Order: sequence, then C-alpha cells, then structure tokens
Amino acid sequence: MKTTFKFGAGSACVGAIVALISYLLGFQNDPDKFIIGSILGLTAGIAITVVFMVKGTRAVRNESDLIDGFSYGKAWKACVQVGLFGTLLAGIFNFIFFTYINPDFADAAIGWTTNLMENSGAPSDKIDEQVATMKADSTPMKGTLNGIIGGVIFSIILALICAGFLKKEPDDSFDTMPPPIDEA
Repeated sequence: MKTTFKFGAGSACVGAIVALISYLLGFQNDPDKFIIGSILGLTAGIAITVVFMVKGTRAVRNESDLIDGFSYGKAWKACVQVGLFGTLLAGIFNFIFFTYINPDFADAAIGWTTNLMENSGAPSDKIDEQVATMKADSTPMKGTLNGIIGGVIFSIILALICAGFLKKEPDDSFDTMPPPIDEA
C-alpha cells in the first residue's frame, strides 16, 4: 500500500502543478479561454492518471513474487489504490485551490456558460435559471465532493482497462525444468 500511495501522491502533485500553470496562464478565469483550459485540463488529468496507475502497478508487480503471477485482480487492486489515493489528495488540493487561490473560478464557468447560451439563442429566463443553479452548486466543498466522487468512479473504470495490460501470468519455468539427477 505504501507504493500505491506514493504513486497516487505523485499523480496528485503533477495534477496540482498542471492546475497552477493553467491558472497562471489565464485558462481558468477568462471566459474566452475557459473551454480550452477545460479540455486541456481534462486531457492532462486522464494522461496523468493513466501514467501513474501504470507505473504504480508495475512497481507493485515488481515487488511481488511472480511465481504465482500477478493476476488481473491484483493488478486492478493496485490500479484502484493509486487512483483512489490520487483522487483523495487531489480533492484536498482542489478545495484549497478553489477556496484560497482561485475563488473566481465559478464566476468564469458561469460567464462561459452564459456566453454559450446567449450565442445559442437561449431565452433569457433559461439563462437566468441556469446561472442560479450554477451559483447554488458552485461552492468549493460541493466541487470537491463531486470531484472526489467522479474521480473514484473514473479510477475504478480506468483500473479495469489498465489491469488487463498489467497482469502477468504465473512463472511456469520451474514446471518445464528437467528432473533432478539421481546421484545413486
């Protein structure tokens, strides 16, 4: 579990660095850049999660006794642990980030949504309704909880895929060795 925690923490740290860079480049607070920042952030988040899940699971596999192999279940468990630790640590970072560093993030998201709806010809009452809903749901705590729930679900699904590539069949080389020489 120490190994999976280490890789989960690494995943959260790299994700935090990406979020900070995105913030400093203005992708999180400018409604005109918001969608680009969201797409880049989502893509980077998926890539970071996959890389750390794979590296972490390989590290766990290398620490294991491979005579019995590294089953799909063991690989899945290691992937999920990396993902869960990363998700929980990223949730803590996100709460701090959206509470103290970038408290205006929700306003940018609302601004982008408003612009999109206006450009699409949505009636003003529907826009006002959507803005009210977004304002009610845009607290750092709600965002953090939704992020953790989504991260857990995403980690479980992604682990199902990654584990298929990271399992290792039992080492049967001992079964094919010639019998010992009888010295009698």
